[in-house]
Amino acid sequence: QDCGLVLPRMMHQRHHRSPFGDNYCIVTGTLNPLLDSTHFFRRLEKLVYTCTGDEPKCWQLSEDMKKGVLRGDYSAIAEAESGLKAVEQDRSNA
Repeated sequence: QDCGLVLPRMMHQRHHRSPFGDNYCIVTGTLNPLLDSTHFFRRLEKLVYTCTGDEPKCWQLSEDMKKGVLRGDYSAIAEAESGLKAVEQDRSNA
């Protein structure tokens, strides 16, 4: 990370912040914009949940996010993500 060969620490930390639903590409980050904008990982979360019953952490934080993903309603997901990000921001400012 210090040499710039992989994702800088600051960008990697985005992966660990609420709503825990984006920035999954933690090696270089080059595909994050494409994968996030196409809801690739949300779709993958739904597939994993359908096959295993395991819920991602972001669903445990927001029932609206879970419902939105299961319906394929990505506008509802964006609203839920915004709400979770606002809560996280409030916590960090306190």
